[in-house]
Amino acid sequence: MTWDPARGADVLAIQDGAIERRVLFAPDAHRGEILGASAATAAGPLWRASYEDFADAGAGLRLPSVVRFAERAGSFDDGVEIKFKDRTVNPAINAASFVIAPPPGTEVVEVGCGAGPGGAPAK
Repeated sequence: MTWDPARGADVLAIQDGAIERRVLFAPDAHRGEILGASAATAAGPLWRASYEDFADAGAGLRLPSVVRFAERAGSFDDGVEIKFKDRTVNPAINAASFVIAPPPGTEVVEVGCGAGPGGAPAK
């Protein structure tokens, strides 16, 4: 653990082979908020993410309203910025929302695991 004075955050750095991953945590006042994350090698950054403008999202959660991504040594201004207008915490989702059905008139052929050409058992 170290301290990042520019972000005012505790930093957890984890070295995994040639890649160092860093996670920035808010200090005590906002326990649990992750302010950013990154991965880098000795040659430089691979990617960076910044989580900003935290707001009450309901259910006792504070979540970022802005998420910014940057690749390599690029600026956040040249990366991707996602702004959340609203969100629902733990919404009820109908299980049918995850069913992928073939279009009408499509022939469905069950081949099973290990099937060979034409659906015959593999040898």
